[in-house]
Amino acid sequence: MSFPLQLSEKEIEEDFIKLVGHLPPNKSKTFTSKVQTKLNIVFPGSQLTTHSQSSYDVPEPSKEDEDEDHKDTYGK
Repeated sequence: MSFPLQLSEKEIEEDFIKLVGHLPPNKSKTFTSKVQTKLNIVFPGSQLTTHSQSSYDVPEPSKEDEDEDHKDTYGK
């Protein structure tokens, strides 16, 4: 007969420190491939790191720019 035993994170860290002398390395939080595939379907542009919402911001034209546009339109 076997009894499964589950250690808490704190107990694991204490044991690791006793064995190695320092804290265990941080685990990277990665998604499984199934979860990542579903996220890619829901958010198709999430993998694009070079594009962000701020890259699509259009600055408001200044008063001088509006005056120049008006002159070009009416030829004055």
